[in-house]
Amino acid sequence: AFCDVGFVLVFSDQHMWASIFSVILVNYIFMDGKSDYFQGTALVVVYLILLALYFFAPSPAGC
Repeated sequence: AFCDVGFVLVFSDQHMWASIFSVILVNYIFMDGKSDYFQGTALVVVYLILLALYFFAPSPAGC
């Protein structure tokens, strides 16, 4: 097992808010059924923000 920890479905606040924010954003962006370069760029920027959020987040205990 990875880090000798069992499989647990208890998510941290960071994971929960990132998932909720991503679902709301993608729903809002694609609500009209079409997109343009600005919306695509906005999605890439949000992806980079989430990447930085996870990169600089503290490691879970025990790993």
